[in-house]
Amino acid sequence: MNLERVDEYAGDSEFDREFLREVARRAELLWGEEKDEVVVFGTVFVLWNMTIHFRDGFVINDFSDLNTFPGVNGACAVVAAVWDWLGLSWTQVELRFRRGAAKDREGVSPTPLLLAKARAHPSVALVD
Repeated sequence: MNLERVDEYAGDSEFDREFLREVARRAELLWGEEKDEVVVFGTVFVLWNMTIHFRDGFVINDFSDLNTFPGVNGACAVVAAVWDWLGLSWTQVELRFRRGAAKDREGVSPTPLLLAKARAHPSVALVD
């Protein structure tokens, strides 16, 4: 994992840096081995739109508090950190994966796969 990709995004915001680094660690735990551009694209959507509650109390996108992504760019920074094999900065990931629907070669969205893996992981309590 290359957490410098998160640092590129966070700039002077220590809160964004720490939160997104923790999200990157958890995203790597859930989906890091996929190494598939389609899954990378779908992960931006999942991280930006879904709420994931972990058993230890950490929450991604709990809209009632501050543990919420500061937009698609934050999700792209996490994706750039976890899948650094793409060799892209967070801004390049944002340009490449932000628009359009994530589809694999058969035209099926990877989102259900990503959500199923998250729901099945022993560290996750709930995915909304």
